[in-house]
Amino acid sequence: MTVRPSNAQGRCTASGLNELEPGDDRQRTPRAFEVTLLTTRSGTIAVVIMAVDRDAAASAVREQLASGDYAAPPEHCTDDIQTEIWTIRELH
Repeated sequence: MTVRPSNAQGRCTASGLNELEPGDDRQRTPRAFEVTLLTTRSGTIAVVIMAVDRDAAASAVREQLASGDYAAPPEHCTDDIQTEIWTIRELH
């Protein structure tokens, strides 16, 4: 069984899932599960923009972000912000 909650709140509570009905005999026998964790990390980079004022600089950076020009490289993303369960799949 694969569990993919459709929103962040649902994914955060995925650890409380009970995929077996009460009274199911399999509930008492430990089974193997593959659990995929999603870790969101944060990082910072600085860019230099030539502009007439702060608003123009912010606007220029927003346009470049929208086109995918800037992204913090993986080596800059070292602060773990959140880890949550993404999927749970029973192994057979």
